[in-house]
Amino acid sequence: MKLLEINGRLFVAGIAPWHHDADIGRHFCRYGEVSDVCQPKDRFTGCPRGFAFVQFPRPIDAGRALADPHHVINGQHDR
Repeated sequence: MKLLEINGRLFVAGIAPWHHDADIGRHFCRYGEVSDVCQPKDRFTGCPRGFAFVQFPRPIDAGRALADPHHVINGQHDR
């Protein structure tokens, strides 16, 4: 899983297709309040495209998530 932070918004790559927005939000809320999670979907299949955007109201919380080198969402380890 790769992370990139801009103004409190994380770009999270390597998200498994079976993870829902709520799963991702639950994982990242350990670093601070999460205001939004968005997983873009393929326009033809409707399936998630394998990445997500996680919005934190406070950029420092996004920085804390970015500083953690290991992320596990629903038992799936980062790649």
